Amino acid sequence: MLRTFLPLFAFVPLIAFAQPQLNNPGFENWQNLGAGTEEPTEWSSIKTSDNGLVNIGAPQVCFRSTDFHTGTYSVNLRTQLAPGNVAANGTLTCGRVHATFTPTDGRVFTDAGSTDWNQALTSKPDSLVGWFKATPQGNDNGKVEAILHTAAGNLPANGTTPNWNARARWIAPEATVNSWTRFSVPFTYFNATTPSYLLMVLTSGDSLVTVLNSQSWYDDIALIYNVTASPSIPSAAVNGTDPVLFNVNYSTGGLPTSSTLFTVQLSDPNGSFGNATPLGFIASTSATGTIACTLPGNTTPGGGYKIRVSTPSAFYAPVPVPFSITSTAVVRVAMKAFLDGPYVSGTQLMNDGLRTLGIIPSAEPYSGLSYPHVGGGGETVAPAVLAVAGNNAIVDWVVVELRNKNNSATVLRTRSALIQRDGDVVDVDGVSNVPFTMSADNYFVAIRHRNHLSCMTLLSVPISATSALIDFTLPSTSTFGTNARKLNGTKNTLWPGNAKRDTVVKYAGGNNDRDPILVVIGGSVPTATSSGYRLEDLNLDGTTKYAGGANDRDIILQTIGGSVPTATKTDQLP
Repeated sequence: MLRTFLPLFAFVPLIAFAQPQLNNPGFENWQNLGAGTEEPTEWSSIKTSDNGLVNIGAPQVCFRSTDFHTGTYSVNLRTQLAPGNVAANGTLTCGRVHATFTPTDGRVFTDAGSTDWNQALTSKPDSLVGWFKATPQGNDNGKVEAILHTAAGNLPANGTTPNWNARARWIAPEATVNSWTRFSVPFTYFNATTPSYLLMVLTSGDSLVTVLNSQSWYDDIALIYNVTASPSIPSAAVNGTDPVLFNVNYSTGGLPTSSTLFTVQLSDPNGSFGNATPLGFIASTSATGTIACTLPGNTTPGGGYKIRVSTPSAFYAPVPVPFSITSTAVVRVAMKAFLDGPYVSGTQLMNDGLRTLGIIPSAEPYSGLSYPHVGGGGETVAPAVLAVAGNNAIVDWVVVELRNKNNSATVLRTRSALIQRDGDVVDVDGVSNVPFTMSADNYFVAIRHRNHLSCMTLLSVPISATSALIDFTLPSTSTFGTNARKLNGTKNTLWPGNAKRDTVVKYAGGNNDRDPILVVIGGSVPTATSSGYRLEDLNLDGTTKYAGGANDRDIILQTIGGSVPTATKTDQLP
């Protein structure tokens, strides 16, 4: 066996996406082609060592190869014969070679004083990957080694170990590898200090004992950065309808070099991300951040879910964390009712003037009217739901209440919902029955509207996930109180005229509902009108009128009976 000219290991870079990588990692760019100093740009070998005398006599050990994994070229390292019957190990580094005629003194090092001989890196990769081929001789094998360090850095260490932050070392097999094969090796971190440089070296053979004519090819070296996910909650409870909102913090050792899309993904119930569900995303140039997430309310419960933060880059590695999804008891109210203000007895439909004018608010109005929601409030409706026309067109927002079966005065849960032209009361998706996070049981059920009097079932009724329809439009449906609904043709409707949104409809006297209409239109000219989504618009046509056809004042008079202006109509709720 020949004596070795230099001891060395190895390092190679790949394609960089979004996060810090090595310069020229795929060996596509070269300099001094055809000369003995032929080397990949940003890399160096024996012929450009810091010893001019060695450089003159040293053999060329680094060659451009058209046998590549990707791109156009790879680097081919060869153990060559040097003067003095010495085997010069094929060596390439992103630092510089310190070469001597004493093999044990050879090393590669980071030359902080020259950008030609160092690789600045302040990030913290998790691992090092690349592709290789090899035709070693005897028991020889190539090596790849990298360190992250501050101050001086050498391989072998040569007294610089205290400056090391992390190390990755991979040894090739002692066998021929004819096809491009991927290798991967983790960095072992010694401390939490931020590095300043990365020093990498790759070789054709085993340092001091390399065998003449051993060859290695390297291509597409890359740094892999973990992306960890930290959900703000370890599990979520879904009720079949309502989305669950939470945050996921992400963190990675690789600061993005450009705006990067970080997406939170939910696995299937068995932990597979083959058909992952996106929960939220953020485009960021920060290595840490918070992503707002929305878990669909109809997600199947299970204890085997996982959450991860993914990116389009193959060099950010998402680290999944366990996540469980439980179910909460959900019941649904199927209900039908008519608001008398917009109701037309001839068609047995309500008018949807507010919708056609585009003035139904996207967020429920009752919280803004100081209605005391219990477990509900803040519901919103998508524009697509309000775009639906026909019998299922949305007329307005209403509130549905579940009350204690043993005490109908106790409201247990509330939810803002939507009422359609045909009277169906639906959830904010415009289709579903109204959901409540409650156990199946008997409840008194009430409906409220902002300028109509309320209505409640006479008795508590069974409510479950598949409840029977409560149809307040039918005279046969018994309701609490006396004369709680108005008979309009063959259907019952909710009494209109409550312009002050209290518990009584009044035409005259203090706190009456007529005066607010006059105030809205200006007070001095009774024939004036006011447009918009208002409490005083009792027929819900989008225009508040005090006098003339289809005015709102007459609705109050009709509700109280018409002949006695001082009469009132009282809300029939306990």
